[in-house]
Amino acid sequence: MRALTSSVIKLFAAAVLVFSSSLPFAAAQEMAQPMPARPKAELSTSLSLTVNGRSLHLSPADLATLPQTRVTVHNEHLKRDEAYTGVALTDLLARAGLGFSKETEPLRYHSYLRAEGTDRYFVVFSAAEVDPALHHASVIVATQVDGHALGDEGRFKLVDSADTRPARWVRNLNALTMSTIN
Repeated sequence: MRALTSSVIKLFAAAVLVFSSSLPFAAAQEMAQPMPARPKAELSTSLSLTVNGRSLHLSPADLATLPQTRVTVHNEHLKRDEAYTGVALTDLLARAGLGFSKETEPLRYHSYLRAEGTDRYFVVFSAAEVDPALHHASVIVATQVDGHALGDEGRFKLVDSADTRPARWVRNLNALTMSTIN
C-alpha cells in the first residue's frame, strides 16, 4: 500500500510539473496571436441623456444653445495639450431635471453616471465627481477640440480635466445615464 501511495504521489508530481511548464509556452503562443482589428466606431450624431428614468435626446444644435465651457487638458496618449469646448455635464444634467443644489446633494452621493460611446465602450463616474461644489474637475461633453469639430471622434466626446490619462474620455459619446442606488 505504501509503495502504491508513493507511486501515486510521484505520478501526481510529474503531472503538475509537465502541466505547469507548458503554461508559459501556451500563454506565449496565445499572446503572439495578432489582436483582431477593432471595428471603426460609428460616428455619434445625437446624445441620449437619461436621469433616473427621464430621457432627453439632444442634437449638436441643442448643445450649441447651452452655455459653453472650455477646458485645456493634456492628452497623455497623444503627448500634447488640447483645448476642448462644450457643455458642462452639470448643465446637461440640470436640463434633464437634476439640478446641482444643496437640496439634491444627498441624492448625488448615491448616484452614478454611465457614459457610453457608439462602440459600446463605457465608463462610470460617481455623481460627486461631476459636481463642481464637491470636485475640482471640469467634466464636459465636448463638441470641439482646438476650435475644430471632433472629426473621427463623433459629434460628442466626454472629457474630464482631472484624469491624468484619457481612459475615461469617451469618443463618439451617444448615451449618458444617471442612476441612483437606493
